[in-house]
Amino acid sequence: MNGSLAVNKHNLLEALRGALSADAAVRVPYEAALAAWEAAPGYATALLSVYESPPAGCGGAERLLAVLCLKAAVGRRWNERRSGEPAISDAEKAEVRARLLPATDEREPALASQLVLTAATIARLEGLAAWPALLPALTASCTRPAPLDAARGLSALYRVVKLQASRRLLAHRKAFFALSEQLHAPLASLRTSHARALLGRVQPLLGGPADQPIAGSGAGGEACALLAIKTERQLLLHGYARAHASQAALASVRDFVELAAAASSAELALRRALDACPLAPTAGAAAATADALLTADALLKVALVAAKSLVEVQEVQPLALASCVGRALAVAASELGSRPFCAGAADGSEKLLVRLTTLLRNVVCCASYAAAAPGAHRPHGRPPAPEAVACEVAVRSFVVSSGLASVVHSLVTRALPLGEAELLEYADDPEAWVWEEAASREGASLRRCAERCVCSLAEQAAARAAVQAAVHAAANEAAAAGLASCEAVLRLDGCYAALAMVHGPAEADSLCAVVSALQTHCSAAPPDTAHLLRRRAASLLGHSLSAPELVRTSAHEHASIDGWYTLLGMLLQDPHRGVSLTAAIAIRRLIEASDAVPRTPPLDESCAPAAPPLRRLARVTLVPVLRLALSAREVESRWRLIALAARLISRASPPRAAGAADEDDSACADRAAAVAGWLRAAWSASDGQQLLQEAVLDCAAAALHAISPAQQASSRHSPRALPATAAAAAA
Repeated sequence: MNGSLAVNKHNLLEALRGALSADAAVRVPYEAALAAWEAAPGYATALLSVYESPPAGCGGAERLLAVLCLKAAVGRRWNERRSGEPAISDAEKAEVRARLLPATDEREPALASQLVLTAATIARLEGLAAWPALLPALTASCTRPAPLDAARGLSALYRVVKLQASRRLLAHRKAFFALSEQLHAPLASLRTSHARALLGRVQPLLGGPADQPIAGSGAGGEACALLAIKTERQLLLHGYARAHASQAALASVRDFVELAAAASSAELALRRALDACPLAPTAGAAAATADALLTADALLKVALVAAKSLVEVQEVQPLALASCVGRALAVAASELGSRPFCAGAADGSEKLLVRLTTLLRNVVCCASYAAAAPGAHRPHGRPPAPEAVACEVAVRSFVVSSGLASVVHSLVTRALPLGEAELLEYADDPEAWVWEEAASREGASLRRCAERCVCSLAEQAAARAAVQAAVHAAANEAAAAGLASCEAVLRLDGCYAALAMVHGPAEADSLCAVVSALQTHCSAAPPDTAHLLRRRAASLLGHSLSAPELVRTSAHEHASIDGWYTLLGMLLQDPHRGVSLTAAIAIRRLIEASDAVPRTPPLDESCAPAAPPLRRLARVTLVPVLRLALSAREVESRWRLIALAARLISRASPPRAAGAADEDDSACADRAAAVAGWLRAAWSASDGQQLLQEAVLDCAAAALHAISPAQQASSRHSPRALPATAAAAAA
């Protein structure tokens, strides 16, 4: 089709149909014609005509494509991007705005979302001032009595507000501040009414007296509540330079806290009632059960959105929580202790706990609050804001309260243990699971969030002793319960993970007691689950020994350090794949930490406190690591282990004093023969993978260099043994 044809309804409909063809030879010319027409006058209004009054034979696909083409044309041609590049004329813009406004109330979801995005894009490109009719029309549509009609209006308003918030120039920011002042009160009122309507549906479902009918309590009311919260969140995040100076903003944040608590409580009450008293299998009972489940799901969504809003507002406007910090911490603590969830399943309950745990950690660690503490350093000498003082007092009251112990206990015993899904994944493929676990330190799972939260609580000077005592109490409780079941072993495993977090390297005596107790429990656990505790032992040793304070510590400074190195070497040879790989990762972490420790000027071996135990560990673990590398299934896993072997070789070779004589040729030849034997086996096991072959050769080069360090300069360019050995292996 020729793009030079006139833009009319007939040609446009033919091009839209052709562009939907599955045959590329047919489709491409029509797509080119549509792209060429973007610069033609009347193209945007012609597309609107296809949408508004489709001719005979024009189906939903053609209408949707017309709307998509309109959105693309608006994004590319609404304003002149470059000099001489055609843009939509002012007259056509005015017609598009006038005809697009009623289209934002489209009932077909696919069409509605694209039409609303088109209108929001126009409002973003030229500002709301250029389209004065848009905002009054949208706010009026949000207040319609029918919930589904109001939901369409709120959806359109949310899209417009979200794109307005993304405008970053100073003039745009000021315009959005004014928009926030204009919209905040009506939105808060809408959110309150729709949330009350949703919560009001709970009591009749539980068998209690029904409240008076509330507008918005029908189908679609939950969507209205969610959209109102999301829109209000945009105003809180981007509509205030200082949200804590606005009473409306402070009230909204308080309402979010209470809404999260009320929606969560009502959702749990509904689900518990359904579990406790299942209804008879009749048509009416089935409908009532379905209604109760839908209401519970809607309440959980509201709680999730409210919790997410609190997390984001606290990150961007931390002082906006000045009037509700204590209440927010109490809600998070209550949910952590009571809400049932399925670990690792990523269900709604776990997501809610993730958000509340994140909120708790961010509040406790907030620098804006800590700067208001008595005696805190203030570079500019200005007194802290009253809101910051109120937040700091609330946080300090929380970390010294008796409720902190229950929070830590909930985190350690409920969030830190591996879930059933994670355990099955680990049992199915321990190699992949261990490497992924080592890489995903900043994951968004509840277990990762709980780890960060426990560490942050332990870093608070006022709470450190209480956190340690709570973790020890949880560990003692788990140990006293016995290790007969896998669940008990996993709970104890989570406790040991927490013990490693709350005891710093300066507390080496406490760490020694932890390691000793863990060894005892490894022996006492059933054989089919003991490997979980041995894996934890390897992880704990790697975490503790890699601390800079312990990297600098030698065996004669602390007697247990040498035993820890020995234990780590033993775990590397564990028959369970997950344990041995975890030990290998711990050794790699230890070597990386020792490389990062600042070293003042090169010392001889007698003066280097960290060198002898680490060198002994490298010598003991080199062969097991090489064996692990040969038996690894994954290419990346094998490559990482071979790279670790190369580093162990460099650590295992002792430094030579200046002027020391080289070893005789016979000793070097024996070692070179050993390297050649390993190289043949490793080359054969690489299965032609270039990445593995390069890693094998790098490891062999490191080994040959370690055999004769004096040949460093020459071996870097033309090592004599390596080409011959590689050629023999390849043959």
